[in-house]
Amino acid sequence: MEGQAGQVGGRTVEPGWYRDPHDDTRLRRWDGQRWTDSWMVAPRSSATSATSATPPTSEWAPRATTAGWYADPFPGGGVRQRWWDGQAWTPRLRHGRTYPGRPSLGRWFFVVAGALRGLLLGCAVSAAVGLGMALWTLSLSDQALNGAGYGEAEANAYDTLDVIVSVAGGVVFLATIPVFITWLWAAYRNDRVDPTHLTHGSGWTVGAWFVPFLNLVRPYRLVADLRQGVRSGLGDERPDPYPRSVAWWWAAWIVMNLTSSVSTWAYRGLDEAGDDLAWLRAWQVTGWAVAVESVAAAAGAYLAYTLVTRITAGLRRPEYPDTSGGGVAPSGGTVGEAVSR
Repeated sequence: MEGQAGQVGGRTVEPGWYRDPHDDTRLRRWDGQRWTDSWMVAPRSSATSATSATPPTSEWAPRATTAGWYADPFPGGGVRQRWWDGQAWTPRLRHGRTYPGRPSLGRWFFVVAGALRGLLLGCAVSAAVGLGMALWTLSLSDQALNGAGYGEAEANAYDTLDVIVSVAGGVVFLATIPVFITWLWAAYRNDRVDPTHLTHGSGWTVGAWFVPFLNLVRPYRLVADLRQGVRSGLGDERPDPYPRSVAWWWAAWIVMNLTSSVSTWAYRGLDEAGDDLAWLRAWQVTGWAVAVESVAAAAGAYLAYTLVTRITAGLRRPEYPDTSGGGVAPSGGTVGEAVSR
C-alpha cells in the first residue's frame, strides 16, 4: 500500500512521517492506510514540517461504539479479536476473524452441536448392532439352506431383537436428521465463517436435502465450503490436513442410501417368494444388503461425528488473556489510552 493515500474522516492523508499520536517526541510512518511499526525521534525542526499535519488516529478505535469483539488493532494482533467494552480496549482476546453483516453464534448452537454429536454416536452404535443382526441373518439363512435348520427359541429371539433394533435405529436416525440440518444452517450463516468460500445461500442447507438429484451433490458442497470457510476465518492457510474427509463422509452416505433401497426391495421379495427355498434365498439377500448398509451407516456416522467436532471446535474460539502487559499500545500506553487519545 506504500505510496497510496488513505481516506480518514473524509480527507486524504498521504503516506509519510507524522507526529506519533501516542508520543509527541516521535515521528511514526503512515503508509497511506494505517500506522506502521517504523518510528524515529522527532527533530525540533519537524514542528513546522511533517508533525504539523494532523495524524490519523481512528485506527485504534473500532467502527462501532457498542461493546463487542473486533479485530485486534494492536501490533502482533494478526488473526485475532480483542474485546471493546464500549469505552476502551480490554486484555480479553480470542483467535479468529468475524465478518460483519452475518448473525453471531449463540450459546444454543453449541448445545445443538453437543446433542448432534451424541445422536451421531447413537447412529454409529445402532449401525454396529444392525451389522450384528445382519450377520445373524446370514448365519441362520445359511443353516437353513444347508439343511441344518434352527430352533424355535432362536427364531423367536431373532424376531424380537430384530424389531427392537429396527425401531430403535429408526428413531435415532430420524431424530438426527433435523438436528444435523439445524446445526448446518446455523454454522453456515454465522459471522465466524469466511463468506468468500461459501458458494450457496444458507437456505440451501435446508432445501438441498429435499430436491431430487440435487440432493446427491449439493449437501456435500455445502459442508465442504463450510469447512474451508471456518479454516479461513481462523486464518489457517495451510493445506487441509484432511482433504478427503468430507468426500468420504458423503460417499458413505450415498452407499448407505443405495443399499437401504436394495434391502427394502429384498424385504419385499420375502412376501413374493413362492416356496421356502425362494424365501430363504431372498432372506439371505436381505442379510447381505443390511450388512453393507450397516457398515456404510457406521462409517458415515463416525465421519460425520468427526466433521461436526472439528467444525464446531473451529467456531468455538475460547477467550484467552493478553499476556503482553494488559494490552499495551505501541507507544507504551494502555489500550484505553490508545483509544481515548
